[in-house]
Amino acid sequence: MAGALSHQPSLLGGGDPAVDPSGLSRIRRIALDDQAWVEHLPGWVAGHEALLDHLARTTTWRSERRMMYELPQAIVATVSLGEPRKFLLRPKQRGRTHTFMLGWGDPIVMGGACQRNWEHSVPKVAHAWPRMAVMFRPEWKKP
Repeated sequence: MAGALSHQPSLLGGGDPAVDPSGLSRIRRIALDDQAWVEHLPGWVAGHEALLDHLARTTTWRSERRMMYELPQAIVATVSLGEPRKFLLRPKQRGRTHTFMLGWGDPIVMGGACQRNWEHSVPKVAHAWPRMAVMFRPEWKKP
């Protein structure tokens, strides 16, 4: 097919999946307001392409209900695998939008009142290479 794009893997995304725990010292905390924050650490997961491929082949789809929105505070950690995409956060009451480029093994942690008072989005684009978000959440119980 003439003019068709082909996926070009990232130069540094190959190899076996691994994380460097000492890299957590580079995490950057950003206060969204006086009750909500995010932490961002670009490039934390090495071998992110192999991990994305493995998870895409072996993970089943599912949906769960979460009770986090009634909680005053909740922490949700997400690791973005695959090609980078914009991740946006804005207050539910509208206001300044915070933009992060996430992909290639970048974690972002939403904490405080972020889940209750802020909205997040990965905007649609005309063309995007594969990506996946892996979420880590505690088990929430009604207070």
